[in-house]
Amino acid sequence: LDAAAGHWTSQFADAPKIKKLVELIADQEDSDKFLVFSQSKLLLERVADALHAQWADHRAIEVDERVIVSTAAGARGTVTGLAEQPWRDEAGREWVDQRVFVLLDGEEEAEEFPLDRVQAVPFFVWAKDGEAAMSLFRDEPTCCGLLLETGNFAAGLTLTAANTCFVLEPQLDAALQAQLEGRVHRPGQTRVAKIVHLYTPGTVEERVLQLRR
Repeated sequence: LDAAAGHWTSQFADAPKIKKLVELIADQEDSDKFLVFSQSKLLLERVADALHAQWADHRAIEVDERVIVSTAAGARGTVTGLAEQPWRDEAGREWVDQRVFVLLDGEEEAEEFPLDRVQAVPFFVWAKDGEAAMSLFRDEPTCCGLLLETGNFAAGLTLTAANTCFVLEPQLDAALQAQLEGRVHRPGQTRVAKIVHLYTPGTVEERVLQLRR
């Protein structure tokens, strides 16, 4: 039992709460961005598994797609073309290297990279992965989600790039509740902010809601 998550059935990727979360995310507009808050790292890991299953990041790279290139600085850019480069090894066997042409941000000409150095911008990132992940979420339109642990990331962040906040368990502390909602509902927000609370009926989460009333 992970007490912080509220109820043990929430820990499984096919639990009703996680299924509902995935459905709600799928129903969002393409331009919407979302936050997912939980007190439980384990529950967030199960959410990540469900999101990976629904929106695979290791898909085929396409022209005009935003990508990350494996460089020392983790450069980003837009794919301008794809190519195949055939070659033979010493034994006479034929091989094909896949190449990707990427116009890196701030550059005027596209550069050529092997496919294994290029990856699509992920559908979501973790706040615990630091500023590089936060920058992806803020700046890249196709990076739509950010997963955050309630205790570590509830205060001090301005995340108005998102307009939807999903909270995966009820909060006893009204001040903490306000902090969570304030990540998206604050000055600088230009869209309608949505706060969605998910809880499992018939569990301790229901009791927490009764205590709050």
